[in-house]
Amino acid sequence: MKNKIRQQAIDLGADDAAIVPTGMISVEDQIVEFCRAPLCESYGNCAHCPPHAISPARMRQKLASYRQGLVFKVHAPTAILQTEEQFPVFRKVFEITAELERYARSVGFERAVGLAAGSCKSVFCKKVSCLLLESGTDCRFPSLARPSMEATGIHVFKLIQDLGWEIHRINQATDPRQVHTGSIVALLILE
Repeated sequence: MKNKIRQQAIDLGADDAAIVPTGMISVEDQIVEFCRAPLCESYGNCAHCPPHAISPARMRQKLASYRQGLVFKVHAPTAILQTEEQFPVFRKVFEITAELERYARSVGFERAVGLAAGSCKSVFCKKVSCLLLESGTDCRFPSLARPSMEATGIHVFKLIQDLGWEIHRINQATDPRQVHTGSIVALLILE
């Protein structure tokens, strides 16, 4: 069944996917600090971002109650990831995550939980306030919005390296002629 979920990730648009034991997923308190310094625009402004997202301590407890997860990645050209054009790519990752979560639950993994990549605020509510955080009302995108792996303290780079996948830190200083593509990574905790 897990191989079907892996194939579903590929069918939905992931470039690769792998089943991993949750013991392979490192959760570190200092990862959340990358959201604070230098300050991410979503820090404190989104219910799914630090300091409001599930804490690393709680994520470690949650992962301890699961055995496996599915990690998937979507590739995008570096030049796109350095501009506003990155947001449709991130939206695709949120959509895949949400669809995989629904699919996994429909085939027997009732506790499946998806974690996306990047801030849902930047992707869905960039120019408006987070309703869930601001007034406690429903999220504008409840079927899609998820915390990112990093927001919960998951060390994504370590996980990707442990899988043997290539990964590069993409920022404005990255030369697209040297690093042609980047990977956006998400996780579905299965059982």
